Amino acid sequence: MSRSAAAIVLAVSLLAACHGREEAASEGEVVTAPIEATQVTHHAFVSRVAGSGTIAPLPEADTIVSPLYGGRVGKVDVRVGTSVGVGDPLLSIILDPVPAADIEKLRRVALQAQRALERQRAAFAAGVTPRISLEEAEVEAKNASDELSARTRDYEASTRRQTLRAPSAGLVTAVNVHPGQEVDPTTTAVSLVDPHRLSADIRVDGADVSRVSVGQRSMVAPIDPSAGQSAIGTVLRVAPLLEPSSQRAEVWIDCGTGLTPGTFVTAQIEVGVMDSLAVPRSALVKTDRGYRVFVIADGSAHARDVQVGSLDEALAEIRDGVSEGEQVASSGAQELADGMRVKLGEAAP
Repeated sequence: MSRSAAAIVLAVSLLAACHGREEAASEGEVVTAPIEATQVTHHAFVSRVAGSGTIAPLPEADTIVSPLYGGRVGKVDVRVGTSVGVGDPLLSIILDPVPAADIEKLRRVALQAQRALERQRAAFAAGVTPRISLEEAEVEAKNASDELSARTRDYEASTRRQTLRAPSAGLVTAVNVHPGQEVDPTTTAVSLVDPHRLSADIRVDGADVSRVSVGQRSMVAPIDPSAGQSAIGTVLRVAPLLEPSSQRAEVWIDCGTGLTPGTFVTAQIEVGVMDSLAVPRSALVKTDRGYRVFVIADGSAHARDVQVGSLDEALAEIRDGVSEGEQVASSGAQELADGMRVKLGEAAP
């Protein structure tokens, strides 16, 4: 913003009884203070959409670890937040005897298929059985033998690996089992994530989500400052539908690796640039209803309630309440009251 600023001295005339001060000034006494005034002009503000959520892995970045066979959980070696390498132990499984019984059943099936094949070979050699019957018996015997071999290898491997190990390096994001719990191959025992693929899982109001798109710059900050530092990221994806219960949309933001899974965060997504009227942030005076500024005109300070929009480091967007070219008190505004007489003068050194 091009600031047209003038240092002025506002000579403020205060009556003795004004504001109930204990040591009131005598009637007509003039109290002066250096006040800086700035002209209201246009400024390009970045428009932002706010959201909140948690740090979480992208769904496709999550590695789910399940036991190969059913059994009971023995010892759990990790907890949420544990960093693991390839092959590190996650938990131990005390196997059920069911796999051994299954293998014995497959062994009997394979033996029966082999005996049936030998009978078909003898019958074919005697000219009693057609070739197609022999070929079918050969296929059945081979399938039964292959299944037995595969399941035997799996079982032998599982008995050697009663400890469930990490298939890849990562960060533990969930431990869903406890010692003594019964588990099977459908149980998601542990979830891992590549720490380099963490993102912010944010919820944005449905009224704002149409302004959000992939690639927009975003600021992600932890709600608890001790949880880590803020990070700059970009929008990775925007859910096409609103969540029915909250009427909010899910937005994923790539924000680097500075925060751990589960950290509660806020997000400011930059969705565009808007040219608006602006005043210095120091010109704003907080009230019960919002904000006001003091417009300096006709030798007086005039209080104006204003509607404030975006804020940056130095300026405030004013959506309603002042006009371009008006002068507002930008320093010392907190000391003014509506209707105070002012006099322009030279600034104090």
